[in-house]
Amino acid sequence: MQMVLLVLGIIVWLLFLALIHMISRYKYTAKSIAVLAIIAAPCFYFGNRLALHWFPGLVGSGVFYVISVPAGIGIWIGMSFAVVMAWRQVKLEAYDKALRSLRNEEATLLEEARQLNARRPWTSFGREAPEEEPSGEDRDEMSSLERIVDEWQREPGKERVRSVKVQAWRDEIAFLDKETLKRRIQELVNQKTDLEESLRKAHDTSRHEAPASGFREESFSDMAERVKQLEVQLALCDLRLSEIRRGENKEKTKPTQGKPGRYGEGKDDVKNEDASRRKQAGPDFGVGQEEKEEFSNLTAREAEVRERLELVRREIDVWEKRRSEFLEKRITLD
Repeated sequence: MQMVLLVLGIIVWLLFLALIHMISRYKYTAKSIAVLAIIAAPCFYFGNRLALHWFPGLVGSGVFYVISVPAGIGIWIGMSFAVVMAWRQVKLEAYDKALRSLRNEEATLLEEARQLNARRPWTSFGREAPEEEPSGEDRDEMSSLERIVDEWQREPGKERVRSVKVQAWRDEIAFLDKETLKRRIQELVNQKTDLEESLRKAHDTSRHEAPASGFREESFSDMAERVKQLEVQLALCDLRLSEIRRGENKEKTKPTQGKPGRYGEGKDDVKNEDASRRKQAGPDFGVGQEEKEEFSNLTAREAEVRERLELVRREIDVWEKRRSEFLEKRITLD
């Protein structure tokens, strides 16, 4: 009996939250009121049938109606909530459709960028920069960044999905140059700052709202997860930027002269003489016409993909903001 009362109490509490949510988050027109009124008839019928099934001996008494009417009201609230949520989803479809299209295009562009990066003839142009060991301070910073990525990626039950996301983010920034990568980092920082501010405001607002805040469309957990994703993306960008800077430092400190000695000590002078000839001949030294054309075409296409990807991302941000603004207001069910 105690278990039955506990379950009944939970159901009543959930129905109360649903009712408060429907009252506080939506505006009703004559059309929506009519729809909910039509739903009421079968709901009260089923409430009556339930009361008759549970308490057949009370039929005709006042107690029977005390049981059947609340049962009908409860069923009506539950059905109305389902209808309102479906109506809300229809209103959101324009935003969701645009976001799905943009995200599909983003995924296509990321895949094309990955393929272009794989096809790039780096070694033919002498662009393979030798690895430089990071300093102790840099190693600590890189370890910290890698830990951020690893901890998020390895959360139990989400490893597969998150590993795919991390790989997509890595592929996305793999072909970015230094300046574009810096701009991307600044964009992520701005997004993270804005989202943290929104999260703070949402927490402050929730303290003064009705209990139906449990039904908020943009839940705190979703917003917090988005903040964490931005932190991971920033960590990946910082790691990539560190790699680029190490490569630049290695190029600056590369020796340009061989050891002095009889006959120039052989190999070092020959290497430096060859490097000097390459430098004088320019970046196309030893490269065929077809290879140069391929490199030029790949570079041009990468620039197009990068430009379109940035545009698509801006459009995604715009549509997500529009969707959030729409959900923050009371939705008119017309």
